[in-house]
Amino acid sequence: MNPPEKKPVPQDFGLNENSYRPLTKSEVNAFMEFLYMLVRDCIEFLDPVQQLRDLLLEKIDYKGILKQHPISEELLPKVQEYTRAKNDFIQLLHLTQAYRQALSQWEAYCSWNKGRNLQRKELETKCGYDAKHMSHCIRLLRMGIEILRDGVLYVNRKKVGDAEYLLSIRNGDVAYEEVKNLADDLFAEIKEIKTELPEKVDREFLNQVCVELVEMAGVC
Repeated sequence: MNPPEKKPVPQDFGLNENSYRPLTKSEVNAFMEFLYMLVRDCIEFLDPVQQLRDLLLEKIDYKGILKQHPISEELLPKVQEYTRAKNDFIQLLHLTQAYRQALSQWEAYCSWNKGRNLQRKELETKCGYDAKHMSHCIRLLRMGIEILRDGVLYVNRKKVGDAEYLLSIRNGDVAYEEVKNLADDLFAEIKEIKTELPEKVDREFLNQVCVELVEMAGVC
């Protein structure tokens, strides 16, 4: 609903290509690698139970988190404390990450816009929202409520009675505010609904069903 209007440039973030140029990707990645090693070293000296230690050291991709997401402004003082970086560098890092995130969003938007289905784009211009996605959203929310409430998956929406309305959303004939309010109401309803369904999947039962289906198909 609010796509970027233009390609960001360093000057939009108080940067320039000469005296206060943005850090290169290699420079940012090198600093993030250093920060990652500091975090890992801190964890290595902890003495938690083994399960927690494995979680912190093996199952959380700190490096990916640090490199893919800008460091929030409130964490910058702590990062500076850990790394002993100068004020100017921390400020430059903050501005560079903001610039590169905006640039990445712009490039992703351009790529998405270039490959779009023209008919779908025209429909979105007409109704102000992605009609196909909104139709699926309403259908899935209603089906989720039905599953939780009745324990039954109602796939045939004609039998349920909302097929025509879903199609009208799909065709862009329903105002954005109406479907947005409906989606909000359904989200609220599905959070409050009481269900007798178990919280966890019976994996042994599902595995047995899979085995039986394979045997029925005659696959060795």
